[in-house]
Amino acid sequence: MSGAFLSNIAGAVFAWLDGGRSDQGPLSSTLRRFLRIAAFTLRGFHRNDLSLRASALTLTILLSLVPILAMSAAVIKGLGGDNHLRQMAYDSLAILEQQAMPIVPGTAPQATSETTLFDHLRAAVDTTFDYVERTNFATLGTIGTFALIFSVMLVLHQIEGAMNTIWQVAAGRSFLRKLSDYITLLVLMPLAVNIGFAASAFIARPDLLTRLDAFIPVLWLQGQLLKAIPIVIITLTLWIIYLFFPNTRVRTMPAFAGAIAAAVCWFAAQSLFVSMQIGVSRYNAIYGSFASLPLFLLWIHFVWLVILAGAQLAWTIQNIATLRLTPPAAQPSQRLDAAFAVMIEVQRAFERQHALTDAELARQLSGHDREIIRTVLDDLSGAGLLHRSDSDGRLLPAGPADAFRPSELVALFSGQGSPDPTKRHQ
Repeated sequence: MSGAFLSNIAGAVFAWLDGGRSDQGPLSSTLRRFLRIAAFTLRGFHRNDLSLRASALTLTILLSLVPILAMSAAVIKGLGGDNHLRQMAYDSLAILEQQAMPIVPGTAPQATSETTLFDHLRAAVDTTFDYVERTNFATLGTIGTFALIFSVMLVLHQIEGAMNTIWQVAAGRSFLRKLSDYITLLVLMPLAVNIGFAASAFIARPDLLTRLDAFIPVLWLQGQLLKAIPIVIITLTLWIIYLFFPNTRVRTMPAFAGAIAAAVCWFAAQSLFVSMQIGVSRYNAIYGSFASLPLFLLWIHFVWLVILAGAQLAWTIQNIATLRLTPPAAQPSQRLDAAFAVMIEVQRAFERQHALTDAELARQLSGHDREIIRTVLDDLSGAGLLHRSDSDGRLLPAGPADAFRPSELVALFSGQGSPDPTKRHQ
C-alpha cells in the first residue's frame, strides 16, 4: 500500500513538472522550471555515471600531471615567464590559508606543531614541481617527447569523451582535428595562465589599491571584489571547456550558466573543505608523510565532479524544452511519424553533404519527444535503414532516396517485423 502510494505521489509530481497548467502564475512557473532543471541534471548525472567518469579523469590527471605541467611551463618560459605556475600555486594556497584563519579582533594566529592541510598541499605542490623542473626535453629524445605529448593528449581525449557522453554525441573529432585543436589548446592555456599571473600582480600593486580607495572607499567591498576575481577566472575557464570539448554545437548562455554554477559550487566546497580541514588528523595518523596524496586525490576527484555536473547542467538548460520525466506513452502512429521525420532529415543532410549527428537531429525535431527519437534511431539502425559513420558519427541513409519504400517503415513500426535489407535494391 505504501509503495503504491509513494509511486502515485511521485507520478503526480513528475506529471506536474512535465506539464503543469497554462494558467500558472510567474512564481509557480519559475519554480517548476527550476525544479525541472534540477531533476534532469540529477538524472543525467546518474545515467551518465559521472561519478565513475570523475574517478577515471582523476587517475588520468594523476598519471599525466607532470607532463601537462612540464609542457605548460615550457610554453610559459618561452613567453618570457619564469616559475609562474609554481608561484600561482603558492599564491592560491596563501589566499586559502588566510580565508581559513579565524578572524578575531586583537588576536594573532597561534603557531602549532600539528601538520595542517596546507602543509600537505604545499608538500604536494613542491613534489610535483620538483619533477616538472627535472624534466628536460633535450634529453628525452624524440620517442620520449612523443610519449610526453601522448600522455597530455590522453587527458584531453578523456575530457572530450566525458563531454560527448553528457551531450549525447555518438563520435568524437577526427584524429587530425583532435591534433590541431589540442595543440592550440596547449598553447593558449599557458598563455592564459601567464596573462592571469600578470593581471594578479597588476591588481596587487599598492598604487592601484590606493586609486581603488577613491572609487570604493569601503574596505569590505574591496575585499569582496578581489575575492570575486578567482571565481570569474574559473567561470571563464569552465565556459571555454563547455563550449570547446563537446563535438556538437553548444549555445553560449547554457554553457555560461553551467560554468557559473560549477564555479560557485567549486569555491563554496573549497571554503568548507579548507575551513574544516577535513580528514587531516585522520590521514596523518594513517598515512604519515604520505597523507598529502589521498587529500590531493580527494580534491581532484571533487573538482572533476563539479566540472562534469556543470556540463550536465548546461546540457539540461539547453534541452529542457524537449525533456520529460515521465516516459511517453508512444503509440505506433507517433513512432511512425517520428521515423518518417528522421528519414527525411537524414536524407536531406546527406544530399547537402552535411554531417548530421544524433544530438543535432534531436534539436531539429524538437517537436518530437527526445526519447522517442532516440528509440526510433535505434530501431532504424537495427533494421538497416540507417547507418552511423565510424569516423564522425554522422547519420547516413542505407541507400539512395529512390530505393527507399515507405512500406518498410510501416512494417517496422506496426509490429510486422523488420524489413529485409537484401530486397531493398532488387
